[in-house]
Formats: sequence, structure tokens, C-alpha cells
Amino acid sequence: MEMTSAHRAVFGLVLGLVAGVGACGDDGAGIATSSGTTSSASAGSGGIGGMVAFEEYAFDSRFEAGMSPVAYGGQSHRQLLIAELKADIGALTTLIDSNQYSPDMAQEVIERLNFYYETVSSDDCAMLPIEYTTTTPDLLQTTHGDLGCKNLKDKLAGNDSATDHKDWSTQFVGWADWNLLQGADSNTPEGLLQAFIATVAKQAVDRVNGGEVCEPGSNPCIKLPVHLTAAGHDLQQLVQKLLLGAVTYSQGTDDYLGSDVEDKGLRSSNAQDADKPYSKLGHAWDEAFGYFGASREYAKFSDEEIAAAGGREDWQGAHDTNGDEKIDFRSEINVALSVNAAKRDLGGASTNSPTDFTKQAFENFVAGRVLILAAGDTLTAGELTQLEVHRDAIVAAWEGALAATVIHYVNAVVADMDKMGTPDYGYASHAKHWSELKGFGLGLQFNPHGKSLDVLGDFHTKVGDSPVLATATQPERDDYKATLLAARDALGVAMSFDEELVEAW
Repeated sequence: MEMTSAHRAVFGLVLGLVAGVGACGDDGAGIATSSGTTSSASAGSGGIGGMVAFEEYAFDSRFEAGMSPVAYGGQSHRQLLIAELKADIGALTTLIDSNQYSPDMAQEVIERLNFYYETVSSDDCAMLPIEYTTTTPDLLQTTHGDLGCKNLKDKLAGNDSATDHKDWSTQFVGWADWNLLQGADSNTPEGLLQAFIATVAKQAVDRVNGGEVCEPGSNPCIKLPVHLTAAGHDLQQLVQKLLLGAVTYSQGTDDYLGSDVEDKGLRSSNAQDADKPYSKLGHAWDEAFGYFGASREYAKFSDEEIAAAGGREDWQGAHDTNGDEKIDFRSEINVALSVNAAKRDLGGASTNSPTDFTKQAFENFVAGRVLILAAGDTLTAGELTQLEVHRDAIVAAWEGALAATVIHYVNAVVADMDKMGTPDYGYASHAKHWSELKGFGLGLQFNPHGKSLDVLGDFHTKVGDSPVLATATQPERDDYKATLLAARDALGVAMSFDEELVEAW
């Protein structure tokens, strides 16, 4: 195997870890930890513990000299599809009001939105322009075909069931009142997604036909965009967050990093996969990294830069690493929960028990990949155990970032409710925050290793299926706020988060 000097440095560290394999909570030279709350340096602080080796997710193939073994274009395409579906839902109101889009039937809107969900490899997909234009400089990829033309449907929890830790046709939790949504036909992840989409579609057609959805209690009517309901749902947020949980988080934690199914995930072969520059095991690890959504230079970003909230101008969420004046969506951008991880690290930075989800996830992704490269065609029992240590630390950080984000939005909803009756209250903001709380909360169940699993049923019962709005009585508002805070605190305890952190987020 060809290894760079940087890789040898990490390899030595990994060998030390393998020699002293311990429980998942073993800090072993500061890499693996499952607490999600401690670390010696931030992934976003300009290097990790001074080790340059951990600044990049970049390696040499042990099978093909001079080639990278890292490939996860399909995962990048699914991240893009989720982002573009969210953007299209948000654009519908403007398109309808400007007469650029006038659907006659709800089915037309459903088919439009489901294109992003069901996209398959085809000439149409290959030539379809990418609409994601929020990077500076522009994206390197210009069509969906540049990323491989995958779909979301095949990878949604329940539709790719070989490694599912639950039967999602009977064990999906989190939504009880289906009368709030249109087209509800099954209590499954796909059933809920399609109900969200059908509700958007109905409201879009109603708007075309002159119908109004008004903010509750407004007189005269404050007309809501098609993605907001009068029950307090932001369907744009609910669709996106459900997909982040049921596709990216589910696939990452329950499929590619799983070790409970033969020839899948961490039990895949480490021999060369046909004539490819990687093994099936290495590829599975890379695909999990793609679903986490981090740039391959994640450790070189500050947390502010990952969150696009400060720092260097040309590092705001993305960075042109190779200087080609383009952003490669496969390697030079931070998306999805890798961004939320940095936001939550920032939110808890001033407390006495700050988190470092970014560092913990990235260090262990790199160290695990180096271990895979250093191993033979079949991992020894010790190597597999150590790889699971890295996996457990990654998944703990991933869940930690997700659970902390749920807690963050509980706090945001309570703050919104405290503004009711004042000029500072905003219905759209309230609906958005509640929907992010609910959508992210739905995602927690898809991780088989989750610390939060035992409290999720009660959590969703307390949160309910819609927020308590300004039209409710003061006692109703007070009761709901108290219930939300109880749900928040129970989740914090389950995750072993410090009380100060829970309140700070």
C-alpha cells in the first residue's frame, strides 16, 4: 500500500489504538469518544490537535497507484436533490403569483415535487440543469448528470430495508393526527413525506384559483405562502428535515456504518472491488461521509465558517480548494447536518461543557478510513472492533448534533411564543421553528445506535403534530410551553447533555 507521510502519522496513531482497543468511550489519543461533549481542539479551529493528517479526507488508493479511493457522487447528488426540492417548494408562491406556474390539479404539483424524490438515471436527468446557486464561486457541476442521477426514493427508510433496524411499515413514530394533512395513506416515512407534498400541492392549486390561506386570527387576512398552513406547519421545512433524517442520517448510521448484516456496511469486503480503486468496505465508509455532508477539508474551516457566520470571506460554507474558481459539490462544500454540528458547537461554546461535534465526527471519519486502507483484504477481529470504535464516535457526534438542533428549536419555539401579542411575534418564524423542531425530531429514530431512542415516543407525544398558536388561550399556551420544555429536558438527559448546554442552545 502506498501511503503519504501524513497517512503514516495517522497510521501510527491508529495502530496504537488497535493495540489498546477498549470501550466506545475510550478517548484513545483524543480521537474516539462517544460523549459528543468533550475534545481537545475544534475541527473548526484551524487544525485538529496540530495534526495536519486530520485536516483532509484525502487518501491514496492501495489498489491503483496515483488514484484516490474516495467516491460518493451518489450521496452528493441526494444531498443536492434534498436542497433543490426545498428550494422549489419555497419558490412556488412567487411562481404562481407572477403567473409563471399555474397548475390545474394538485397531481401536477405532486409530480413536479416528486421529480426530485423519484429522479432516476435518464437522458432527461443527465441534462437537467442544477438550480442550486448559493455558492461563491459557482458550482463546478452544471447538470444533475454530473453527480450521477440518483434518487431519494430508493434510499428512504423502509424502501431500502436490508439493514433497517426497524420495520418502518409498522414502527415509524412521530405523527398521530393525519387529518391535518392531505393525501395521508400510510404511517410510514414515505407516507408522511407524500402527505406533506400533497398538502403543498392542494394549497398551490387553491392559490391559483384565488383561494386564500390566512394567518390564524388575522383580520384583514394575512395571506400565507403555499408552504405554510393555518395549523402552523412550514411544509418546506418538514419535507427537507424528514428527508435529511430518513435518507441521509438513516443511510449513514443504519446502512453504511452498520455492522450487523453480512456483506453490508462495516462487514463488507476490504478486497479490491472489481477494477475500482477502492474496496466495498472503504466505499461504504466514504458513502457515510458523503451523507454527513462535510467538505473534505472540514477541519480547516472554523465553526463560524462552516455555518457561514463569520471568518474568512472565501470559506463561508464552501472553499475553492484547488483554485479552479468553482465549488465542487462532491468535496468543497459543507451541507446538511455537518453544518448543524458547527452551529451547535458555536451555540454551546460559552458554556462550561462545550461540544465539539465537528472535531469528533471528522477525526474519526479520517482515522477509520486510514485503518481500512492499512488493513488487508479481511479485517482482523481487532481491526473491526477498532473500526466500530470510530463508527460509534462518529454516530454519537452525528446524533449529538441532531438532538442538539432539536433542542435548539424547542428553545426557539418557546421564544416565539413569548413574543405572542407583541409586534415582535412572527407567524412564519413560529411555524418555521416548530417545523424544524418536529422534522429534525422525526429523524432521530433512524439511528440504531441512538441514545435518544427510548424517549422519542414520549417526546413526539408532547410536541404534538402542530404548534399551539397565538389564537389559543393563555393557559393553553402556558401548558404547551411547559410541555415542550419537559420534552426538551428529557431529551437532554437521554443524550447526557449538561443542563447549561440545553438552555444555551
